[in-house]
Parts: sequence; structure tokens; C-alpha cells
Amino acid sequence: MTEGDSQQRWWMAVNKVSSVHTTMRFAKWLSSRPALIVAMAIVAAVPDMAFAQEEQLASRAPIGSGAGDVPPADPEACARAYQKRLGRDVRPLTEEIWPTALTVRQPDTTLPGHWLFWDGTGVLARTARQRVLLRSQQFLEREGRICARSILVRGGRIRCLKWKDVPADYEPPEESPPAAEAKRPEISDDERRLAAGVSRSVSSRGGLSELAFDTAFYHLVKRAADEIDRYAGQDFKPQLCSGVPEMVAFYRKRLVLLEKKEREARELAADAVEASRASLDAALQSAGRAAASGDGEAGRPTGLEDLLRTVLTADEAASLASHEPDLDFLSKAREYLTGERLDAMDKEQSGPLRKALRTAEIALYAEINADRLGQLHAAFESSFEAILEAHRTSCSCGQ
Repeated sequence: MTEGDSQQRWWMAVNKVSSVHTTMRFAKWLSSRPALIVAMAIVAAVPDMAFAQEEQLASRAPIGSGAGDVPPADPEACARAYQKRLGRDVRPLTEEIWPTALTVRQPDTTLPGHWLFWDGTGVLARTARQRVLLRSQQFLEREGRICARSILVRGGRIRCLKWKDVPADYEPPEESPPAAEAKRPEISDDERRLAAGVSRSVSSRGGLSELAFDTAFYHLVKRAADEIDRYAGQDFKPQLCSGVPEMVAFYRKRLVLLEKKEREARELAADAVEASRASLDAALQSAGRAAASGDGEAGRPTGLEDLLRTVLTADEAASLASHEPDLDFLSKAREYLTGERLDAMDKEQSGPLRKALRTAEIALYAEINADRLGQLHAAFESSFEAILEAHRTSCSCGQ
């Protein structure tokens, strides 16, 4: 081995020892700084990750999409916007559904609660005859007693509650026949159908008796109103936009009975108004007056006051002028047109008059019933439409 080879090998050994020593020192330095190691790894990986992500997005981009396209909105942001619309626009409507139901089922204390001119079963005529019998005295000649106080009992019989003695030479007064025999009106089958459709409205003073507490219809409306109101006032959920049209369709299906009731009530009211106008025109023509012009408001015939002028005194007709042609008007007219007064009229005059008055009464109750059912149905429908509109304008985030 030459001297040059020895020196070369000596320098190689020195460099190796120095390299090992340097590596050991660097490793010892790095081991005391783990955060730096992680940071160096992230910095080294960022360019590769960015490049890979860029390639991935480019592969998913639709053909022809430009760099200026707006990304879809955040679904959670849409749900929050929808929940805000529910509280602001929908909740005030849903809160009024059940109060509306309570309002339409309440009786109107200004209504009489019984028929004024309808006598489909002849009750009014029978009652008029019984009043005549009550006015006559019951005299028991064998016992020498006379009835001082009597009442009507079931079956139209008269029962004396108090008797008094009379002298032996007492002569009972001669019975005077009634001024006119009570008459049972002739009523068509169509009139009976219309009257049967509103009889519950008459007895309940216009209130919706179907909504009486603990009935099936009451529970249907109450539960639907409560659930829809709770839906409109619920807290935020990310899935709030899901299934809204299906939910509205579900409740509309549950409330199909309410929709059916309103539709049938509207049809009945239309038939009743038409029958009332026809009866009024016939009565006016029978009285020598022109047929009523105009339809009036709802089921309120405009020519009824004109007809009553033909049978009332001037003062009586003048007192009716301050009343609208509604049930208040008919109640006032009934005070003048007693059963005895109607029975005293000629049949050709009283027949058309009675029919015009009772069909007007039926039409008015039919309009009240249809209007109340319409109010309740509209309360639900306005809430449903508000929900769908809020969903359409707020939940536009796609998936």
C-alpha cells in the first residue's frame, strides 16, 4: 500500500465518522421538536394534495361548465330560512285555526233558536187549535164546578189544575167558534228536503253543532289544528325542508270530511236561495205586485218587504223598514203575522205568503251554515297554502 492510498483511506474514515456524528446530532435535534416534523410533512404534502384535488374536481365537473358558475346553496341554510318563514308567515295563520272553530260553533244569541214560519209537521196549526181549546171553559154540571186553570198535556189533552164551585143556577156562556180554523200548510217534498238540511242550524242558533265537544268531527278538527300549529312553531332541524308537500297532502286527505260538508252546504244554500226567489216571485204575482228585481245579498230576497206591505198595516210596514231583510226582519214580521191572522186570510193569499216566508227563512239558515263551514275550511287552507309557499321559496337547495 502506498502512502497516497493510506491517506485516502484515512480521509474516508474521517468523513464517515463525521457524517455519522452529524446525523446523530440532527436526529437528536429533531427528536426534541415533533411539531416541526409534522409541519414539514404537511408542507411537503400540500402541493401533491392540491394537485390531486384539482384533478378530482376537474374529472367531476360537467362538460361545458365555466369557472364563474355559482355553487348550490347550503341545505342547512335553506332549512333555517324555511323555519324562519314558518314562524313569521305561517304561525300567525295556524294559531287562528282552532279559535275559528270555536267561533263558528258558538250560537248566535240574536237568532230565535226555533222555526218562525216553518210548520212541516203541523205543530203550529195544532198549537193554535189547542190555544183555542184552552180559552174555552170546562164546566162539570153534575158536580157544579168550573175549571179555573187548565194546561195542555201530552197528546193535546187539556188538564184542569184548579176547580171552583159555582151556584146551582149557573149558566155557562155560549161557546163562540174560533175566527178561523187552524190550517196545516201544504209543503212540497223539496221544501222538506231543504228544511231538513238546516234544522240543526235552526235549533243551534246558527252554530255548527257538528263541532260539539267530544264528537268525532270535534276530535278530527281539534287534532289537525293542534298538529299543524305545532309544526309551524317547531325548532330548527336540518331535515325541515323534507316531505312538506306530502305532509300537506296528508292533512288535506284527513280533512276531506270538512271539505265535503262545506261543498254540500254550498249546494244546499244555492238550492234554498233559488227556491226562495221562486216562491217570492209567485207570492208577489199572486198579490198583484211585480216580481222582485235583483238577487239581494246572499239568501236575502229584496222583495220580501214589498210583499208584506200587502198584508200589514202602514205602521207595521214602516216599523219593518229599519230592519235588514234577514232573520231579524222575519222575527219582527212574525210578531205581526200571528197564526190566527194568517189563518183568517183567504187561502189564495195566505198559501203563497206562507211559502215565501218559510222558504226565505230556510235560505237564510242555509247561508249561515255554509258560511260558517267555509270559514273553518278557509282557516285550514290558508295555512296549507302559506306552508307550501314558504317551502317553495325557501327550500331551493336541491339535495
